[in-house]
Amino acid sequence: MGAVWAVILVVIGLRIGLWARASSTSPIYRLLRARAALMWGERTDRFMAVSGVMMAVWGLAGLIGIW
Repeated sequence: MGAVWAVILVVIGLRIGLWARASSTSPIYRLLRARAALMWGERTDRFMAVSGVMMAVWGLAGLIGIW
């Protein structure tokens, strides 16, 4: 994975995780949340927070060369 893509993945993952923790009203997050809510229901914000952190960890792994 290129370093640029790894950094982008970390930034997007952290942003989604922060939006989920704050229950943001950002239009981008509301769209992502609406799609996830179809499957996750009341646990959508928790799911989005965990998936955002997982994206960031995956990006860090790519950045240091594990992935």
